[in-house]
Amino acid sequence: MRRLLWVVLVLLLSPTIWTQRSQWNVQNYPNPQAGQFKECQMMSSASICDPDKMLTQSARYRLNNDLGQLEAKTRQDNAKTFCEKKGITGAMAIAERVQGGNSLENVKRMANDLLRKWRMDEQCKKSILILVSLEDKNFWVARDDKVPILAKDFNNLFTQQQQNLRQKNYQAALENILKGTEQLAISMQGTPQWKGGPPSGGGGGMGGGSGQGGFGGGGSGGKGGFSGGGGSSGFKMPAFLSSKIFWIVLICVIIPTLFCCCCIYCCCCRGRGGDGNGGNVDQGGQNGGGGGLFGGGGGGFIRNLASSGIGAMIGNCISNRMRGGGGGGGGGGGGGGGGGGYQGEGGGGGNYPSSPPQQYYDDNQGEGGKGLYPSKAVKDEGGGGSWA
Repeated sequence: MRRLLWVVLVLLLSPTIWTQRSQWNVQNYPNPQAGQFKECQMMSSASICDPDKMLTQSARYRLNNDLGQLEAKTRQDNAKTFCEKKGITGAMAIAERVQGGNSLENVKRMANDLLRKWRMDEQCKKSILILVSLEDKNFWVARDDKVPILAKDFNNLFTQQQQNLRQKNYQAALENILKGTEQLAISMQGTPQWKGGPPSGGGGGMGGGSGQGGFGGGGSGGKGGFSGGGGSSGFKMPAFLSSKIFWIVLICVIIPTLFCCCCIYCCCCRGRGGDGNGGNVDQGGQNGGGGGLFGGGGGGFIRNLASSGIGAMIGNCISNRMRGGGGGGGGGGGGGGGGGGYQGEGGGGGNYPSSPPQQYYDDNQGEGGKGLYPSKAVKDEGGGGSWA
């Protein structure tokens, strides 16, 4: 008879005992970061706790990874101080029921108490704790004061996921809330500012003499030549010099052809130009036939090339391009092989900036929007709601 009474008593008390064990509070809920990860159904220290196994193992580990990514993706490496650089630390507490969980106010209180008890970010105050009581159908996100996402933002994120929660798509709902938190923080950063402006061309100073471009603005052209162009900043190699085809053609075609022409001229045409003396170089004369490779009149083949100014023109072109600008006047050409023109006064190159433009990041006195999200402390109890 006594045994029967004990069995009846145990059966009557069992639901009460089970209800008390499954209704969590701040004192008995395990901390996955303080050596109680096994009670949280995790194999090592973690950011999520699910002592009632309300989620699958794969869902727990996926959400744990997302919590780690939240801190990494909201990190601001361009900020100045350690706390401005640090991302948002997140943790998640999943329960079947909590004490007084039928009241959203009790769930809100427990979430904020757990946030203070777990002390995830005492230095920077940039942590959040998500508490979900599934059987009570209540959800809350508690936040530290320096988290840029405020209560109204968490209310909106919860509202967007109510349908998933009602359909028991808990993993999808929680993943979307974490993703939304990350996106909101990034959207508050705004655009970084610029120190200095883009480099500009030079303005009109005279170039150096003798056909060489000087530093300063775009200079005037040489006498008898074209006016100087505006400068551009920095060193700039002519595009054709960087082409492999140009060097192949130069080495394999142009140089051998010139060499052959010189050989043919020396062998076949040297004696046919007449016996006259070369013209006077200083006077630009056109006297007699050529007696040699450097002879006057029609015989001065190489001298004619030199006097035509082609070599000087190519040299000045490359020099001016590498200096960044340039107009340049060529000299006036004399007749025959001798006459020399005026020396050109080449155009100047562009101004060199004192330092390249740089972006800088500023939290705008805590308000954010200049490359960083807000860092001003805002105290509230977080946001959430019920999907009952």
